Amino acid sequence: WLPPPDSLPAAADAARAWHAQTRRGCQVELPPGRLADAIEANRRFLLLSHSRAGEGELLGGHSVAGSASLLVALDQWGFGVEAAEIMEDFPARQHLDGRIGRPRSSSAEEPGANGAVLWAIGEHHRLTGDLGPLRPLVTMIARSAGWIERERHRSSRDRDPIAAGLLVSGRRTSGDETACCYPDSLWSLRGLLDAAEVLRATGEEEAGATAASWAGA
Repeated sequence: WLPPPDSLPAAADAARAWHAQTRRGCQVELPPGRLADAIEANRRFLLLSHSRAGEGELLGGHSVAGSASLLVALDQWGFGVEAAEIMEDFPARQHLDGRIGRPRSSSAEEPGANGAVLWAIGEHHRLTGDLGPLRPLVTMIARSAGWIERERHRSSRDRDPIAAGLLVSGRRTSGDETACCYPDSLWSLRGLLDAAEVLRATGEEEAGATAASWAGA
């Protein structure tokens, strides 16, 4: 927790500052009322989430997939600079094996995290067309895609035909019931497709072709 500031701006000054912040980016005009108020409040919440991104957790403590979704929302509302600043933090969240997650977390905690992050990076590219923030992430993107490919080939599930092509950690057991968690694998497929797109856009043709072949498989 940060200590309270020594002085606070007047409420009117704070309101003017927030209006200035949210005049940037995409503008939507709605009739006055609860819907318009809710949208404006949530746009400002996105900017508050961005301000917390450097405090040890992606976007203020959300799951990795949730953080990726908020990053894309920033981009969709025209806050591309803030989204790019958050992406700079992604390599620090990558484990040595290429998995993206929280410190001391396991792959079973959030198996689709790599795919969600790769999707968010791909959306940033599609929405902004800006390759500058993506070039420093090329190694991280390639390693993230490689982790997904390795994870789905682990030998512990080779004899299980229902899990063919899915992530190993995409099978969660509850009592005597075992179910495939398709969302994790769908996140991973989306991530491989976006990794291929971004790698090719940044000139990494061979790595992009490899990621595309993994997505096809």
